[in-house]
Amino acid sequence: MMASPPPTTNTAADDVDCDGLYKKFIKATNRLIHTHGFAKSLLIVLLPFVGLVSFIVGLQGLVYSRYSLVDGHHLALRGFRGASASVDVSRSSSSDAQQFDNIPSCARNVFITLHNNRQLESSCKGMLIRDDIILTTSDCSQHTYKLGSKGQLSARPFTKLNTKLKDINNSNGLGFLQTNAPPRSIFIDKSIYNTRMFLSLRPTNDDGDSVAVSCTHDGKAILHNFPTNEGEMIPIIDLYSTLPRDTILWEHLDLDTASTLEFKSQKWWTKAISLEEEEEHIAQMLQQYEGPPGSISVPSAHEGFTHQAAAFMEVLDPRGHRRGDCFGAYYSLWQHEQPFSGLHFFDWLDYGAGQYVLEDNLLKLHTDPNHLVKVSNHTIRYPMNFTEGSKDIKCRKETFNDKTVHYFNDTERSLHEVYITPSADGTKLIWRYKHNNELVPPSPIDDSHLYMWDLDKTWYIVDVVNWDHDRYHSIKHTAVLSGKPALAAGKMYFGENGEVTGINFSSGHYHPDIRALSMMYASFKEMGYNLTATEWIGRTIWSEKDCDDTDWTAINIPGFDDTSELEQSCREVVNSPTWRLNEDV
Repeated sequence: MMASPPPTTNTAADDVDCDGLYKKFIKATNRLIHTHGFAKSLLIVLLPFVGLVSFIVGLQGLVYSRYSLVDGHHLALRGFRGASASVDVSRSSSSDAQQFDNIPSCARNVFITLHNNRQLESSCKGMLIRDDIILTTSDCSQHTYKLGSKGQLSARPFTKLNTKLKDINNSNGLGFLQTNAPPRSIFIDKSIYNTRMFLSLRPTNDDGDSVAVSCTHDGKAILHNFPTNEGEMIPIIDLYSTLPRDTILWEHLDLDTASTLEFKSQKWWTKAISLEEEEEHIAQMLQQYEGPPGSISVPSAHEGFTHQAAAFMEVLDPRGHRRGDCFGAYYSLWQHEQPFSGLHFFDWLDYGAGQYVLEDNLLKLHTDPNHLVKVSNHTIRYPMNFTEGSKDIKCRKETFNDKTVHYFNDTERSLHEVYITPSADGTKLIWRYKHNNELVPPSPIDDSHLYMWDLDKTWYIVDVVNWDHDRYHSIKHTAVLSGKPALAAGKMYFGENGEVTGINFSSGHYHPDIRALSMMYASFKEMGYNLTATEWIGRTIWSEKDCDDTDWTAINIPGFDDTSELEQSCREVVNSPTWRLNEDV
């Protein structure tokens, strides 16, 4: 029979007679001063107090460490106790306490006592399979529960899984609850939750006994049956056709190959993958971000799959889009680790061997001609430069994790949308923010504003002067459109009264080519703008020869169907009186 741990013996603060304790303390203190004098009495009183404070601080640290979120990642069901979740000790009944010894130690952090909103005591129990999925009985799966000692989270019927399970076996007696626990991370548009135990098709353990849970030598919990309060063991074989295969772990498929991921007190497991599987998945995502032929994108700005994938990792990074120039080295290390870790790139980077690279105790590697190091039984060759001042040193995890790029949501992006109107005499182009009609402010003499021109010909300008660097760090082109493709990207120079004075095509993430320049020039011409109102600032390597060499017929972007006009615009702009070349673009 499933049980819960013993109830806590802590006395609630409301039950303490604070006034009585205070009076006793004052009386005892006066007696000490009368007997020993003030100085000696002060030591007698304070020393135990200091010890008590130290104990409380240490205890508080222990308690809060078990509730904490790790580096901004929700690695646990917040408010649960233990590595992920466990019984709500403060509400456990005495009968639960007597039975708790029957639960193996490896499963105590995934065993949950469920408390109905309408009552404090409950006979319902559950097993935390994944941070968002609780297995329970079919009767218990019909209600909503509070989770955690203070009810911070809740669990409600998991309708989709319950319906699927009922279609498979209407009388198996099991059901699911879905928690509102935050995911560990968001990868693209998919929530990533930690898997906490392995499921088994065997109703018995290795000794032939019918048990609820067995433990491996390394602490993995294997669920064989779900135990009811009546002592019945319900086999979980029907779950094999019910639960998602991509994240749920099964004993016969994953026990020997699944990777253990740990961070501080947190432990979870993930299904092993091959390098080929992961890179095939990355290649599919790269295609989604490439954009139509002729547009600019993060993947198309880099040559070869490895460089494209490494550059794209900043866009995919679920931990806040860390600095992209560091991903190249990390991606190469992940690729070439021997044997391959079996981990998704970001799991390896933050919770596998990747979390240890570039730490201070590995800096000695620059003296090893083979650049070999053994981390977690894996050998990694580090093709990195560990000399002081090198870029790789600046990519140490402590710095790397802190330097993130803030990606705009739709609301934030709309605050930077601008529109263009000619000046009264038609000689200048005036830019205003659409949401408040205010002029784009002047750019610094030694700097410029950042712009993006999206596939719908919508303009966005980020004012670098008023950008909140303390809160969001540096601004990058990928931030504006969240790494999606565009028509052009670069910097703009502004004078007074919203007047644009120069446009360049400088973007390390997108690398616009001369087609972006030609499309912008053609668009201005179509709108009837004064084409000499701004300087067109190209790369020093651009020339009229690029107009000859570009395959303009390959461009397939709505609104730019006349490719001969694009070629003509290219020749016009490179011969314009306001054409400039700049080494720094």
